[in-house]
Amino acid sequence: MVDTEATWKRLLTPVKMAECCPVRGYLQVLRLPGAGRMALAGAISRFPNAMQGIAIVLLIRALYKDWELAGLASGAMTISCAVCAPTVARLVDRFGQSRVGYPVIGAYCVIAASLVICALTHRPRPVLLGIALLFGACQFPVGAMTRARWTRLAGQGKSLQLSFSFESAVDDVAFMFGPTFATMLITAIHPAAGLIAAILLLVLGGSFFLSGRATEPPVRSRSEPAVGPSALRTPGVATVAAVFIAMGMGFGVSGIAVPALCDEWGHGWAPGLVLGLGSTASCLGAAFYGARSWRSPLWQRFVACVALQVGPSCLFLLAGNLPVLMVYSFLSGITISPSFINGNALVQRMVEPS
Repeated sequence: MVDTEATWKRLLTPVKMAECCPVRGYLQVLRLPGAGRMALAGAISRFPNAMQGIAIVLLIRALYKDWELAGLASGAMTISCAVCAPTVARLVDRFGQSRVGYPVIGAYCVIAASLVICALTHRPRPVLLGIALLFGACQFPVGAMTRARWTRLAGQGKSLQLSFSFESAVDDVAFMFGPTFATMLITAIHPAAGLIAAILLLVLGGSFFLSGRATEPPVRSRSEPAVGPSALRTPGVATVAAVFIAMGMGFGVSGIAVPALCDEWGHGWAPGLVLGLGSTASCLGAAFYGARSWRSPLWQRFVACVALQVGPSCLFLLAGNLPVLMVYSFLSGITISPSFINGNALVQRMVEPS
């Protein structure tokens, strides 16, 4: 059973300001050989992931005038990504990040451009959804690749917690500014501008990231036997995966519901700002969590952070105007990064390195 009272006491225990300042620890891990270049390249490569969801939704909404189709295309892309990501990851393990990463970037560019052309020429719905499925299958897994590099550089213990916290903060910075940037491009230039910008940023950031061979993890030999059971058969991993799937479903719903609400209220410029506020809160949560030394068991922190996210997320049902929606978005985002940090750390502990 979870000792709820003890967990709350630990979470709410006042800490010194020095403990809440993560700069020193983050600078320490960034001084590791090749870490600075990897972090910068990884940050640039994350912006396409942050931009493409809202870019596709607003592109289809603008050209087809159909929120249902926009939601179906976004959902098709996400489901395809979830199904194909493990295969891409297995190929990366087998052949290396650079040998797999460059073809993935090429496929991303071609299919994203095809999606833009399809929308501009008003191709039939099945064609559009088919391209969206292909688009989801060729996502560049920069987050997984970067965390694999951090695991090699930082080892275990506090350094790994700091590096994972830093990665979550970088994710949040991308999702803080990415949707807003995409929305600005779409409203100010053209409905396709957001997705085109995502293509250019992935070419720039992904190439810069993959060229940093010094931090790339070694490729496992074909003759090296697998150690231990399949990752999903490891006790506890399926539970963490189920929680992450549920959280991802919530993010997917928000990616459609927030633009639709803003459009209904006459604030077509606001979806990126609302989603960015949630990412801002998540970034602050990552900074605080990574800076503090925690004594409670890791699984208790995971449960507590996920529970603290559920309540504020339900408040979206009560939002009746844009300012209230912005406040709820901020509150619901505070524990997003700590939840993912804890979940990733749990998997790291439970699964055999191979």
